[in-house]
Amino acid sequence: MKRPDDIGFESRELSIDELDGVAAAGLFSWIKHEVSSAAKWIGSEFAKAENAVNSALGGGRVTITIHRQN
Repeated sequence: MKRPDDIGFESRELSIDELDGVAAAGLFSWIKHEVSSAAKWIGSEFAKAENAVNSALGGGRVTITIHRQN
């Protein structure tokens, strides 16, 4: 049970320094998300380009089928 004079965390105001910390953490999280998304996009575009080059040069999978004649 709380005391009547105890100010709980839920009703406390944040100081300017604490607000700056929250904002900085949000900005860092957003930058991290954007960098991760860009890296995934670059990876997918590189894979598409690699597949196109392989197709143009006749690369890709080689399937060998052996038929036995009796």
